[in-house]
Amino acid sequence: MILSRVIVVFLVITWCHLQQGVFAQGSIESLRQANKNIRVPVSLILGTWVSNDSLQREIEFVDKGGYVDIEPANLIHPYSFRKVTDSVSVTGCAMNWPPYDCILNLVDSSTMELWYFTYHSTQPYTVSYIRK
Repeated sequence: MILSRVIVVFLVITWCHLQQGVFAQGSIESLRQANKNIRVPVSLILGTWVSNDSLQREIEFVDKGGYVDIEPANLIHPYSFRKVTDSVSVTGCAMNWPPYDCILNLVDSSTMELWYFTYHSTQPYTVSYIRK
């Protein structure tokens, strides 16, 4: 009897955990689809950017051929944006499983926002940057 209750509780907790992940990934996928055809010229993002907060973190967009990467890597692997000729898609990701997503919002030539999503997140962690 006790074992069956433990199994039921385990199944309920597992189901709730999986539902949350499915919902979060669904909301990120809808953002990815809404932005999939939006591109930014590579020349507007290459170089060093500094976060517009008290930490003043520096990132650099580096052209790697078929991709533009953000260095240094925040996680195990850098965020990458797919490059086609002279522009990049505004949706990028870090190679991980599950992948960490990132959406680039170029406000103007000297200001950008990066919206970082991790697994189970329904809202992005947003960081504003200014060109160095």
